[in-house]
Amino acid sequence: MKKIKIVLYGNGSGAEMWRLKDPSKYMAKSGKFDIKMPKGDMTWEDLMWADIIVVQGLVDKLRISMIYAAQQEYGKKLVVEFDDYFRVEKDSPFKMIHNIHKAPEMIQVTMRIADMVVTTTEYLAEKFRKLNNNVKVCPNLMDMERWDLPTLPNDSNEIRIFWAGSMTHLNDFKEAVWALKKILNKYDNVKLITMGDPRIKDYFEGYNVECMLGVDGDHYQKRLHGVRFDIGIAPLRDTAFNRCKSYIKPLEYGICKAPCVASDVEPYRHFEDGTVLLAKNKEDWYEHLKRLIENESYRKELGKKMYKYVKREFNLERKIGIFIEAYASLV
Repeated sequence: MKKIKIVLYGNGSGAEMWRLKDPSKYMAKSGKFDIKMPKGDMTWEDLMWADIIVVQGLVDKLRISMIYAAQQEYGKKLVVEFDDYFRVEKDSPFKMIHNIHKAPEMIQVTMRIADMVVTTTEYLAEKFRKLNNNVKVCPNLMDMERWDLPTLPNDSNEIRIFWAGSMTHLNDFKEAVWALKKILNKYDNVKLITMGDPRIKDYFEGYNVECMLGVDGDHYQKRLHGVRFDIGIAPLRDTAFNRCKSYIKPLEYGICKAPCVASDVEPYRHFEDGTVLLAKNKEDWYEHLKRLIENESYRKELGKKMYKYVKREFNLERKIGIFIEAYASLV
């Protein structure tokens, strides 16, 4: 059987790993696809080689024109792979550059001309179906070869609460600040560790807090397993943009056998009951953290439960058929 040729153009973010790089590895192993992910600029040679052209958040007019010509004149199939809503919040650090490049408008153009749009959740898919009738949901899944690593145990006398996130999530993190301060005031043996945004330190002057810089995607998994944390947190504001996000944070904490307290917002509401603790308000944040801190057996039991759940339900290799079926449907 002739293999389906796919060329992938990522956006250089963590989404490139989750959405393109890792799934393409197992799609290629199926024997049904020949996949290329060029490191350089888009070339006409690569477009002509491919049966399917996949782009992530493409806003460059020249490259969109090249793909459109390949699609219309040579029958190439265009897939837009997008894991966020195209309109960012007004306080987003990316708001200015989105305006400069007219990103929302250009992304909508690519979605309208696409043969298929692929995204992460049914909630986000419904937004995109206003632009394209053929929207497939391929959820974020974990490549266990990358993620399921030995986790260093916390052999200190501290109970360590951990958050990891980019500098775009500072305002989201503030959702948990009140509860975290109350916890740190109450328990001398509790430490907060964050990774990704050193500005968080400004909110905890005089508290037992360590703020680490982030690392690139190829090293993130090893760093995560070496932090030795006991509890993970995923604060998120209830905004239009955030409701369209997916549920990666609890997965990252779960694969490290740590329980997660998360904001009670759309991305985190679809986990199996009893796996992720949802906080509707600051009092919920405090009570969930308090229980996890004071009850060691409950904390460890919930961490192990989440680990088994992630391994069972979010294993990319086992569920790669979702991606294979979506892309094969185009040819």
